[in-house]
Amino acid sequence: MLKRAALVLLASVLTALGVRAIHDAFQRPAWPVYDALQRATALERSDDVVLVYITQTALDQADKDLGYKFPWPREIWGQLLDVAKKLDAKSVTFDISFATNSMYGVADDESFNAAIKRSAIPIVMPGPDGARMTQGPNATIAKGAAIDLGVTTIPQESDGIYRRMPAKIAGRSPLAFARSPEAQDTWLKFYKPQGLPWVDVYSVFNLYAGVKSDALEKAAKTLRGKHWIIGAAAPGLLDLKPIPTNPHAPGPELHATALANLFSHQSIQILGANSDGLAAFLGALLTFSFLIFSATPIPALVG
Repeated sequence: MLKRAALVLLASVLTALGVRAIHDAFQRPAWPVYDALQRATALERSDDVVLVYITQTALDQADKDLGYKFPWPREIWGQLLDVAKKLDAKSVTFDISFATNSMYGVADDESFNAAIKRSAIPIVMPGPDGARMTQGPNATIAKGAAIDLGVTTIPQESDGIYRRMPAKIAGRSPLAFARSPEAQDTWLKFYKPQGLPWVDVYSVFNLYAGVKSDALEKAAKTLRGKHWIIGAAAPGLLDLKPIPTNPHAPGPELHATALANLFSHQSIQILGANSDGLAAFLGALLTFSFLIFSATPIPALVG
C-alpha cells in the first residue's frame, strides 16, 4: 500500500512538472481562439478615458495653418493643458517623449513647464523604460513640475500581438499605471471599435483658439471630466500596434485600455505556469489514485 501511494505521488509530481515545463508551448496555438473570444466579447464603451489622437489630418492641418512639422512646439501642448483645465480633465497622460530640448529654443520648453504648473492637473509622461533607455522630460520641462513617469514600451506575446499590461516593466510602472501603484499584471479586456472615445488633437487646439462649431462642442463634451491619453494615430508616426481587436491599433490605445480596465474593474485573469502545474498535480493525484488503488475495472476505467 505504501509503495502504491509513493508511486501515485511520484507520478502526480512528474505530471505537474511536465505540464509546467510545456506551459508556454501550449499558449501560442491557443491565441487565435483567445483573440476570437476577445472580439466576440469586446466591451461596449469606456466612460472614464478618452484618447486624444495626433492624426494625419492634424499633422496636415498644423503644416497648412501654422507651418509646423512634427514634432510641434511644446507651447502647443501647453495650450492643450489650458483646455484640459477648462474642461476639468482628471489627468493628462502624454504618450509622447519630451526628453530632448525643443528645437524652438529654451523659451518653448519654459512655456510648457509654466502650463504644467498652472494646470494643476495630474500629468504623466514617458520615463526610462529599461529597454531603449528613454529618458523623462528634459530638465526645463520637469523643473518644479509635478510629473509622474511611466514606461511606454510594453511586452508583446510570442506571436507579436499585444494582450497584456504588466504592473511593472524593468521595475517601473507603465504609463497606464504610473499613478496607480496598486495595479496588478493585467490581461487586457479590449473594446469594440469606437468603444474608447477619441478626439482629434487639432480639435483641442481649435477649442483653445475659441473656434465655434457643433463638432467642437461635441468634442468638448467627449473630453470633459475624463482622463486624457495623448499620442500618435497617424501611420507615419510609427506607433501602430496589433491587438486582438485591431491589427493596426494606435499604440496609446493599449495604455487607454489598461487604464479603463482599471477604473471599471474589467480585466482577464489567466492562470500562470505554477497554477496550471498545481491543477495538473491535483488532477493526476485523483486519476492515478483511481488507477492504482482500484480493485475493480470500472473505477480504473473512470480514472
